[in-house]
Amino acid sequence: MALSGPDGIGKTRLLLDLAGVLEGAFRVAYVPIAALPARELAAWALGALELDVQGDPAETLMKLANEPDDLPLLLAIDEAHAMPPASARQLAGWSAATNGRLALIAAFTPDPRTPRVRMSLGSERVDVAFERPLTPDEANALVLQFVERSDPLPSRRARFDETTLSGLFATSGGLPGRLIDLALNVLEGGPAPNADRSLALAEDFDPFAVTAGAEAYVARRATEDTLATLERELESDAPLLTMIGPPGIGKTQIMRVLADRLSGRFQTLHVAYGSLEPDELERWIAALLGATAGAGALLDHARNAARAGTPFLLMIDDAGAVPAGSLEWLHAQVVSSEGALRIIFAATDSGDGHPLAALEALDPAPRQIPLSDPLDAAESEAWVAARLRDAAAPEPVRKAFDARAVRDLHHQAAGNPAELGRLADERVRGLQANPPVTRSTRQHATGSHPEPEPRSDDQPSRMRGTATWILFGGVTLLALLALLLPSLTDWRPSVTERAPASTEWVSVHINATPWAQVVIDGRELGTTPLGNVQLAIGPHQLRATLADGTLIEREIHIDSDQRHLVITR
Repeated sequence: MALSGPDGIGKTRLLLDLAGVLEGAFRVAYVPIAALPARELAAWALGALELDVQGDPAETLMKLANEPDDLPLLLAIDEAHAMPPASARQLAGWSAATNGRLALIAAFTPDPRTPRVRMSLGSERVDVAFERPLTPDEANALVLQFVERSDPLPSRRARFDETTLSGLFATSGGLPGRLIDLALNVLEGGPAPNADRSLALAEDFDPFAVTAGAEAYVARRATEDTLATLERELESDAPLLTMIGPPGIGKTQIMRVLADRLSGRFQTLHVAYGSLEPDELERWIAALLGATAGAGALLDHARNAARAGTPFLLMIDDAGAVPAGSLEWLHAQVVSSEGALRIIFAATDSGDGHPLAALEALDPAPRQIPLSDPLDAAESEAWVAARLRDAAAPEPVRKAFDARAVRDLHHQAAGNPAELGRLADERVRGLQANPPVTRSTRQHATGSHPEPEPRSDDQPSRMRGTATWILFGGVTLLALLALLLPSLTDWRPSVTERAPASTEWVSVHINATPWAQVVIDGRELGTTPLGNVQLAIGPHQLRATLADGTLIEREIHIDSDQRHLVITR
């Protein structure tokens, strides 16, 4: 039998279900790869039947089929259009030699090779067309059954409204495999297709969320060289280091990765915001250490750490925002500690003499460690791929970041990681109006657990019939689902509007007494002090909750001179 139908119509699912449907009439061996010589196909079939090959696999298969006390054999061969014609002729010959006790069903997808392979099966074959797509009602029933069995969180279940169901049907063309693949993307937090084939993004989908966490680090030559230099200098007892690089190059992330790598050898503390006068900065550092505020708190902690065999390393981010007096105070702490305290500054060489001039005025001056090389094209591609992978981005989103698209983003960003992330985020948001053309790549096996396979023409379904179905070539399908997905984590990174690529961005530092929770333009920034927050020049909406519960809402204006924001009532 030659079973023919388009990708996604369900041929693979039907072949996989044959063992259950024909139980008691045949022993069924599923062969997923047909592009093999006939004897290798025979060996694969024997393996599928959990039998050892004794000598020639073809002879073993024929002997097995001819045993009168056992059930006849049925080889269910997938991807049959890729089968060599010689293999097809040999299989047909084996079937004839066993008087039909070795039966064949081969599934074909439209392909230029299909007519030749199908003819090679001989004139005794039965051709069956499996082409009718689902109706809208059938498609809706299949999707809702899929959602019910997947048991998603309520926020994900709510996405399958009438609009999404219509969009899934329109985009899938009624092909069950394609339909379920799209529905799974929606359950995973990916885009939901609308009826016009545009995409509606989930609120909690943000693969390019701004983060400087070590867990999001993607290694590359320049950053690994900088990390190695920093480690080497620290192991050589260098007391003061300055990491210099342009905005968005990844200095904050490097410090956090360094802290992880130094674990057990150094005690580390990252100070994200240093735009404080000496006494206030000392109190803030003491609070971060969990120590009692007061003169000498930093030195006492550093000396205790050194006595324990782990020198104390202070990482000061955005050194350009640290007042000169506070830089001098930090320098004095290092000198007084006699090696117990070390500091790494992260600074942007803005070309206006600060912060390099202020840091170089210290005696001794910190050694400068450059981090200036932008991403090259291959590194940009690896960075984008890693972020998409970490966010479990569904196929429509991954498809939008093919090699050509990433190269374009790389050139627009000039290799700057922060700018690359911003442009990539804009591209994700643009999918709502311009969905990429995609093809289903996920197959679901029988049972209650998903098992990926390198196939795309499948869907949850079950065939009802008997051995008569084989003899007369009739096909009856009832689309069912046998897939249970684990509950998905309800993570909710914020989704924000991005400024156009031509917008100028500046680093903003935000503080409050004693602290405040800050939201700008709907984006939750966290609790003050906050340093190096990237904002576009222009007006923004501020919403802050002070320690006593007071809510402050106002419009603020940011420019190159207005970069230090202190929140007051």
